[in-house]
Amino acid sequence: MHLCYMGRFESVHLKRWIKHFIEQGHQVSLLSFSGASLQMEGLKVHSLLANCSGDSPPPTSTPTLLFGAQEWAHRLLPLGLLTARMSLKWLRHGIKRKLEEIQPDILHGHFLMEYGFYAATTGFSPLVVSAWGSDLLIHPQRSLINRLLINHTLKRSSLVYVMAPFMARKIEEMGIHRGKIVSANFGVDEALLDVQAQSRNGRPILVCTRMLDHVYNHATLIKALAVVRKAHSEVLLRLAGDGPLRKPLEALVNELSLQTNVEFAGFLSGSKLIGALSTADLYLSTSLSDGTSVSLLEAMAVGLFPIVSNIEGNRDWIADGANGFLVDPHDPDALAARITLALSKVDWRREVCQQNKEIVKQRALRKSQMEIMEQAYRELLSEQ
Repeated sequence: MHLCYMGRFESVHLKRWIKHFIEQGHQVSLLSFSGASLQMEGLKVHSLLANCSGDSPPPTSTPTLLFGAQEWAHRLLPLGLLTARMSLKWLRHGIKRKLEEIQPDILHGHFLMEYGFYAATTGFSPLVVSAWGSDLLIHPQRSLINRLLINHTLKRSSLVYVMAPFMARKIEEMGIHRGKIVSANFGVDEALLDVQAQSRNGRPILVCTRMLDHVYNHATLIKALAVVRKAHSEVLLRLAGDGPLRKPLEALVNELSLQTNVEFAGFLSGSKLIGALSTADLYLSTSLSDGTSVSLLEAMAVGLFPIVSNIEGNRDWIADGANGFLVDPHDPDALAARITLALSKVDWRREVCQQNKEIVKQRALRKSQMEIMEQAYRELLSEQ
């Protein structure tokens, strides 16, 4: 198959997705607006600006916002309008002609509110689009134009990928037939199952590996830590992520005098990420929205005890009091109580961690999940 993707190449999830299909022997292309520094062995990058000397690539300094829009516009205009504006740039710079040149078997746009919509404007078929989480769970509730763009994207698609079964149900509620929806999570590397969280009798270490952005709600974690510290003065919260809220969160840490209890480790990947997970006691996340959290799956695979938000995406993986704790993401006192309880139950945590490794092995290995997607691609082509 010749697969052509549109999406944020800086996303580790998209990179892993592309890498898998290259390794399976498929021809893989990436359609980019600029494409100047996008490199991966076996990947062919097609840039819309490659032959447009009079234009310049749009800025990419705001990864959580719309690719290509100016910073002032992010503050003043609804996201749906920014998406529509950027889609006109893709069309003006010849995305349809570029697709005629590439001639892929399938065009796949990742994230409904951005690249999924851009792909839908081309009229290309068969079109696959992916819902990653906030594009389906948050953005439609924010404005009418967002809902209109997402509905257009879904109706133009031949197949819709979602990360979790509950997201498939939401897609169906939007009028998309169940036969057009494939559910599979991003999965994790099987090698993580061989990693064992280290048994330690020292300073309690809590870790969160989410981006420092509004949806991940780190303020609740920090406020809970101030309560936990009363019983565990040496406790350390390691924030292994980065993002636009780093400075406000650092200010909150200073305000609560937690400078010796919070470590801003920055974005970690590879062996550094594994090290941060395997040397901690608990995994924490107070995210306000998630599809299937890869960060949670990675922590479960390594053998960390999870305490996470009581939201639908997490309830697919965690049963409160059975293989982790579910908490109200807005209640730092409740979170602090669960952290304190988990730290006191060392033997039970070890049992739970082995259960969670088995859950990941059965339901969340990247290779098996991508095989589901590969089969969906093949079935889609056979129907054309």
